[in-house]
Amino acid sequence: MLARTDNGKILYTRQPGWPKGAWGLVSGYVEAGESAEQASLREVEEESGLTAREPRLVRTSSSGELLLLWVEVHVQDAAPRAGSDVEAVNLRRPDAGLTPEDWPARAFVEAQLESFSS
Repeated sequence: MLARTDNGKILYTRQPGWPKGAWGLVSGYVEAGESAEQASLREVEEESGLTAREPRLVRTSSSGELLLLWVEVHVQDAAPRAGSDVEAVNLRRPDAGLTPEDWPARAFVEAQLESFSS
């Protein structure tokens, strides 16, 4: 999920075992009976403590056997706290250099950067 504030910051997450300095975006699985939009609201809350709103499915893609659902949500510009699924969270301006090039989240961050420059 790309969780972003009205002033353009995005929510980065970091999980144990990731390469040093690597940050990704909120991610998770859609549970039985849930829509992708509902899952995005739940996952943002679980991983950051922030309340997300206005979920919007923006695209789908695949990675191996997984179907990736790219959902954008809005969050308030407030201090996030790391939930049980992540070791750290950070709300900051988009920076493609934080996310490795071969990670699916990198394309989402780059698209956000492009929207700022237009």
